[in-house]
Amino acid sequence: MFTGSFIGRCGKDAVVKQNNNGDYVAIDVAEDYFSRNEKKTRWWRVYCMTPKAVKLAQYFTKGRQLQFVGEFSNVDIYEEKKTGKPTYQLVMFAYRVEFINSVKKKELQNADNAENRGETQPAPVSEAERKATPAMPFTASTEEKDDLPF
Repeated sequence: MFTGSFIGRCGKDAVVKQNNNGDYVAIDVAEDYFSRNEKKTRWWRVYCMTPKAVKLAQYFTKGRQLQFVGEFSNVDIYEEKKTGKPTYQLVMFAYRVEFINSVKKKELQNADNAENRGETQPAPVSEAERKATPAMPFTASTEEKDDLPF
């Protein structure tokens, strides 16, 4: 058994399916990585049967970033629709799926753009404001008092 974890984003909305053992979630996930200073994408097919994942499947939408922990199963080889070239897709049976952030990648990019425009930067604190900050209500003592009976 080969277990591990990875972080990726949903390539399309998750699908809840059924088999003899009950409901499960099927998710196509894109994982970005770098090889020789070039950004590449590795595709995964993740299956998860936990009740939590089945309930949250409606939130596993395209672009949502998730972390998966589980057992790596096998590699499926298929033909790409656009180019017709054979490619592969890794398969994982996850026993834990967690949200990495609460917003989609596009929403994160919008927030990053707003930050770059200076919209979310806090105002700097002046020296006068810093000096006007009240002192702590207690003083630190170098001598520790121990009130324990032993």
